[in-house]
Amino acid sequence: MRNKSQQKVLSEIGNVIANQRITKGMSRNKLALELNTDEKQIRRIEKGEVNPTILTLLKIFTILEIDLSILSDLKIEKSFFYE
Repeated sequence: MRNKSQQKVLSEIGNVIANQRITKGMSRNKLALELNTDEKQIRRIEKGEVNPTILTLLKIFTILEIDLSILSDLKIEKSFFYE
């Protein structure tokens, strides 16, 4: 179970992914194919419903050309580390 701070971070990451995917004119299905997953999983990541592994995030960021520095811009509160 996630706390509010963790959910906020996952939602922010999902928004970055969704916005960049749309900007690049890529469908969820195309991104899913490149990641060898299904469209439903991409939708769940974009909505912040799942906590993707760091490897999955790195693949998504590479495919969508998202700069990793975006992660340092996230506002992470101390409560993030406590459930």
